Amino acid sequence: QNSAGCAAAAVRRCLEAFDASMGTEWAAQLPPTRPLELDPDLKSPQKGAAAPQPDAHVVATKLLAVDALWQHWVHRAKDPVQAAEVALLAAAQLRPCTAAWQRAVCLALKAFAFQGCWDECWKLAASELAFCLSPEVLYQCGRLAYFDGRADPIDAYLPHLHHLASSPEVPTKAFPHILFWIGMLHHKRGEWVLAARALQAAVPGLQQGEGKSKLARAEATINSVAKLQTEVHEVFDHSNAILRQAASKPIVAAAVGEGALADGSSPSSSSAGAGPSWPWSMFGVWRGSGVVLSVESTDPYLGKLCRSRMALMW
Repeated sequence: QNSAGCAAAAVRRCLEAFDASMGTEWAAQLPPTRPLELDPDLKSPQKGAAAPQPDAHVVATKLLAVDALWQHWVHRAKDPVQAAEVALLAAAQLRPCTAAWQRAVCLALKAFAFQGCWDECWKLAASELAFCLSPEVLYQCGRLAYFDGRADPIDAYLPHLHHLASSPEVPTKAFPHILFWIGMLHHKRGEWVLAARALQAAVPGLQQGEGKSKLARAEATINSVAKLQTEVHEVFDHSNAILRQAASKPIVAAAVGEGALADGSSPSSSSAGAGPSWPWSMFGVWRGSGVVLSVESTDPYLGKLCRSRMALMW
């Protein structure tokens, strides 16, 4: 009841009458990357058209009320269904203002994600992106595709994130976050090298910004990729050394007649009993098998390659 009362009080404060200075103060609470500006077509309607021109302060008030209700339904009441309904109604009413509309759409997408209704989430995204190809909605879809984990959403929205990472219209401070999710999506697809490159490019920006949790995840992923590369290189370097050592050994031909070699000489007792001097001891082969198991647990494809290289050592 207390949380519901707090939410109701917040909405009441948003909907109360306020003067111009108070309206400016409310609008200033919104993120600076989403200025409340009306679309140019709505500012200057064609002759004879009676298109409504919503007030920016009213739009800001509605958006703050929706945000307060969404926070209440999701985090306090634990009812994301109600949060999705509130956000969907807001998205329909705030379409004249693109900045507020895309915020409401993102809230609706996140509410569906909290419910685990991924099909409804992607249907809503496709419908709203057909209305306006919003960079913020595309970023939110790429982020949610990681948590969905299925191949289709990742394949659909990863190219959009790559486009946003090279777009001059995106704010500079948003690039590290875009690169972070690009790296995480590549990691989810098993593309380790691409993931490491994107995350390494995102780390400097995350260190300067507020993405401390993202920074920790990026560094952990980079370290795991570096460990995987080291293990694969170790297996292949040792197997290559064995193959070079084996190629440098003379091949003893089969005996021709009694006690004679192909050139007519007699085999010496030392050469007959000597075996190949492998650079790996039995302990090294055993350790290599453990490395292969570690690689297989991370990447089955690379694990099979390493296991095939290990088979050449016997």
